[in-house]
Formats: sequence, structure tokens, C-alpha cells
Amino acid sequence: MGNMTKRKRVAERRQHKRFQVHDGAFAVLRPRSDIWGQVIDIVGQIADISRTGLMFRYIAGENPSHEPFELDIVLAGDGFRLDKIPFQTVSDVDVADELSFTPTTVRRQGVQFGALTHDQTAQLQHFILNHTTGTVRPDYSDPVKERGQSLPCA
Repeated sequence: MGNMTKRKRVAERRQHKRFQVHDGAFAVLRPRSDIWGQVIDIVGQIADISRTGLMFRYIAGENPSHEPFELDIVLAGDGFRLDKIPFQTVSDVDVADELSFTPTTVRRQGVQFGALTHDQTAQLQHFILNHTTGTVRPDYSDPVKERGQSLPCA
């Protein structure tokens, strides 16, 4: 039996295409509380995005916060910033890194967007059309070269 027949096909549960994001795009989780200095923002590099959510990688701190957070999308050097995106965390897992020689823990977090405003939807559409490289296959292999699609405004 060949490798292909042994390997299970990954079932794509998402309803919308995910797009690989250019380098320099970051997700920033900021605590909603006004207590300054108690909780540090979580900043991670966005790996892929769709009209309904995104996935990013970040370095985990020693004391994870249970604070409610706000999500921003920031593009370094471009001035693009999409603020206060309502979201829900759908996954947050350790990423195994065999090459790491430090005790640093890298995690991968997936979030689903909540109800976006008309302006947030338009900004998200602009981001997908102008700052992504192609769709991501369900098995996380090389992206399919296809440009972003138009998002309906709610």
C-alpha cells in the first residue's frame, strides 16, 4: 500500500477560502481592561486569513491571561490597522519545533471573527485582496495561486 492510500484526507470544514498572508502582518490581542502594566499584549505573525477568521503563531508567556481581549490586525510598514475585531478563539495549541534549543513555547491560535461592522468588512476585504499570496490547501501544503475574492458587505 502506498503512502497516499495510508494517509487520511484532511476534511476541510471551513466554508470560506483561507489565504496565505504576506510577511509583516500581525495579530495583536490587547486586554480589554484599563489596568495598565498587568497584562502584556499578545503579538503573533498571521499565517492565514479568511473572511471569517485567521490563524497566527505567537510566543507564549509564562503566565497566560484569562482576560478578555480585543483583536487588531496590523501590517508593519504599511500603516494598515484593523482595530477591535470581535472574535472567539477556536483553537490554541503548542507548535512542536524540533530545531528549538530554548524553552520558548510557540503556539498557534485560530480565531473566528464575530459580527463585523461595514467598515471592518471593507478593510478586511482590502487586506485579503492586497496582502495575501494565494489560498491555503486544507493539508497546509503549498498555497494554490489564486487571488482573494470579493467579500459581501453586511
